[in-house]
Amino acid sequence: MGGYGYHEVVRTGSFSTLTNEVKQRLGAGSLVVLTGPKGVGKSTLATVTTWELLRIGEVGMVLRIRELPDGEVVERFRSFIENFLVRDWEYFGNMIILYDPTGVYGQVGGVEAPSKLETIVRNVLEAVRRAVENARSILGREPSARVGVLIILPTDLYNALSNDVRGKLESYRLDAPLNDAEFLAG
Repeated sequence: MGGYGYHEVVRTGSFSTLTNEVKQRLGAGSLVVLTGPKGVGKSTLATVTTWELLRIGEVGMVLRIRELPDGEVVERFRSFIENFLVRDWEYFGNMIILYDPTGVYGQVGGVEAPSKLETIVRNVLEAVRRAVENARSILGREPSARVGVLIILPTDLYNALSNDVRGKLESYRLDAPLNDAEFLAG
């Protein structure tokens, strides 16, 4: 196809099926935790998926989280999402919040990386939950806009999370076997 702003992506095997699953979940305003081995293409899959949702107008805004420490920053983040849901969504459309620590933490070597990762994941989930709850209360109904959350975690980082956090994420987990021969064969 080509053209300005468009790049071809090789879609081998079940790549499109997995992309469609992520798009469907995010489009419904759900949480998706994309896991898989390091370097297999989870971030690429997330980029393709969010780009397609932006391109077709299903989503108007992608907010990438680099860090979300405890305290005032979390409250400002929650307030931003709440304001978006109550009054600003009509200008931007639906939103995806993206958290991809790839390249930030590297190999899990000690407690610090999983501990920091866990704090960010907890803060994102709690801020979104509270923002939706507050928006619902202010509006007296469900917000019209949807906020999907996409968290990308290499399997080793996912496994390094506490049982409590993994338990909260497990039902939203989508394993990306992008290096599996059966997956690639489609």
